[in-house]
Amino acid sequence: MCEALSSGDKKKIMEEVLDVIQVGIGILAKLFRENFDIVQGFHRHNKKLVDRGCEACAEVGADVVGDRMMENKNEGMIKGFTQLSRAWYGEVCLRNSDYVDRVIFGLYSSQGGTTGEMTVDWINLSGKIVPELNIFSDAWSALSNFHDLINVLGEHDSEDPTPEEFCKYLLDCGFMDRTETIIGY
Repeated sequence: MCEALSSGDKKKIMEEVLDVIQVGIGILAKLFRENFDIVQGFHRHNKKLVDRGCEACAEVGADVVGDRMMENKNEGMIKGFTQLSRAWYGEVCLRNSDYVDRVIFGLYSSQGGTTGEMTVDWINLSGKIVPELNIFSDAWSALSNFHDLINVLGEHDSEDPTPEEFCKYLLDCGFMDRTETIIGY
């Protein structure tokens, strides 16, 4: 790496940087296989950077199922959620965000990872705090497992539940509260 940097050859620098990234990804994959919570590790690292005066650079949502290939990728997964404002790292993440709170929910493996997750963000819309559901297409199959939640939300159409009320809906529908309220959860 030092030699490439000294040479100023951008191609060599890029190759060396990619080697370092590849080694880093390999180490993270090994930690994941050993049931280390990668998402919590990213949150801790982000908090450390923010505590040093750096801006939070990313939000991380693990999208890993492991080595398992199944016809139904959601089979055996656990319904769970995290409320960002209650998490030990929440204040740091919410400090410069466009939302006042976020609940991340989806289907999770007991070994770590998810087959699909989505968020509800509470945003300021013309002076009123309202919930907004956000989901990428790779989580639609997870959403299709939440008939009970969709029915509850339909019963409360246009009521704009608070984050706490939404978490209660999730609990009533059998979701597990996975919020890490203390470091080392």
